[in-house]
Amino acid sequence: MQYHRTPLFSIALLLCTLLVSPAAFGETGGETTSRADAVDRFTRDFVWAEDTRIVGVNQYGQAVSSSQHTNFYQGRHKRPLAGLEFYKTVGRDDLAGEYRSRRARRRGLIWSGVGAQVVGLGLMVGGIISMTDYDNMYDDGPLIIFGAGLGLTLVGMIPMMIGMFTNPHPIQPHEAREIIEDYNLQLMRDLNLDREDLPQEDEDTPGMDSLRVNLFFSGDGDRGLALSFDF
Repeated sequence: MQYHRTPLFSIALLLCTLLVSPAAFGETGGETTSRADAVDRFTRDFVWAEDTRIVGVNQYGQAVSSSQHTNFYQGRHKRPLAGLEFYKTVGRDDLAGEYRSRRARRRGLIWSGVGAQVVGLGLMVGGIISMTDYDNMYDDGPLIIFGAGLGLTLVGMIPMMIGMFTNPHPIQPHEAREIIEDYNLQLMRDLNLDREDLPQEDEDTPGMDSLRVNLFFSGDGDRGLALSFDF
């Protein structure tokens, strides 16, 4: 007995081949592609911190000043996360709200102090101009105005300096690092990644933490030499 393939049978066989082939032969390739995409997303979304330490060195090689700042970045392309954006990125809306209020308080102190100093300087200038007038030479009014302006200028420095030295961040750098670690671990779990899946760090790839040291060697006048080192 001979069987003849009809056109309908050929079409059905072709459809079965198309449906079965990806599941049977493409499973390994699909899994590899999915893992590569997960690693790529992690390297774009992970958060890391960089400490910048500025050391002032005089012409005799002695350190005369030192300060340290912590900056936050996201991903291998080093996208800056400044202040409010950092807390929103790591999912801490509570800290973002606190940062916003502290920043507003800081700005209020600074600008209120600046405003008081501007008014005080205006009074001082007005008092000096009045003193130069011959008709007011023996009048105490211009001197009183000048004194009031001087006092207001000095008083305005107080809130301005307090605001300048107020840190808007509600947490310390070591607490921020703990939040970063929790965020990165959760990101790895969401992407089903292990530490072994992540690429090894090299000289061109930023790590989870890094340190930059800036040295400034002062010379004559305002001239100097600045050096920067990354660790």
